[in-house]
Amino acid sequence: MFVFMTTREGRDWSGRPALLKLAVPLVLLLSACAGTPEAADPVVVQGTAGPAGLASSAGGPGCPAGGGAVPSESNRVATDDLDGDGSADELWLAHDEGLRLLGVTTASGARFSVVLNQWDEGAQEQRVGDRVSAVAGRLGDGSAVILVNLGRSAALYSVVNCYIVATTNAENRPYLFDLGYDGTGDGVGCVSEGSSRELVGYRAEYDATKQTYKVSRRTVSIDETGRQASNGPSEVLGTDLAEGSAEVTRAQSVTCGDNGEIAEPVY
Repeated sequence: MFVFMTTREGRDWSGRPALLKLAVPLVLLLSACAGTPEAADPVVVQGTAGPAGLASSAGGPGCPAGGGAVPSESNRVATDDLDGDGSADELWLAHDEGLRLLGVTTASGARFSVVLNQWDEGAQEQRVGDRVSAVAGRLGDGSAVILVNLGRSAALYSVVNCYIVATTNAENRPYLFDLGYDGTGDGVGCVSEGSSRELVGYRAEYDATKQTYKVSRRTVSIDETGRQASNGPSEVLGTDLAEGSAEVTRAQSVTCGDNGEIAEPVY
């Protein structure tokens, strides 16, 4: 039987934070507080975008060309179709006048982005000096997701109507995957199940006596709006797995299929 694990922060191993604060205009603050929030307020994410036009499935109109220019100080990587027009797009991380930007450039010429915090001041999801990295992909249900590795956790974003939005959990808080720092999770990935691709959170539990790992994963579903994620069923992938094995390495990583990962420029 799988044991559902929570920490005092209220986050389960597949990434359900309970205490994260709201975003402020233009800067996404993934911050935590010391007590249980009295109410779950909506998460606001603002950024630049092209005109709305995201198709619900590949082969649609995609995002019309336009939006702010990609800063010169940027790193880019080709990725899946994120705007639904059937053509591969580009994911990028950039610095611009002291801000850290996460952005997408589509094959049609649309450009849109959000501003990331330097680090999470409340929960310290990032340590000073950590570099952000990101990977993106399209899931089998049509959702276009971006996973941002903050060092201690991975934040889940979606591309919705030519905007990058912070995907929330059932409590309307930003959805995070623990990366081994809270003891509630270890990684996240986009795995192929038949002809479809699913988003999953991983847990790699170490047995000090046997010096082996037990690896489990839990599916994470994105709703039809692309804005909210919920936890699905879990399964054990293997027991008595050696450190450094493919299963353990995958469970301790942030990936999305074979798509390339991009790191922010060096300060």
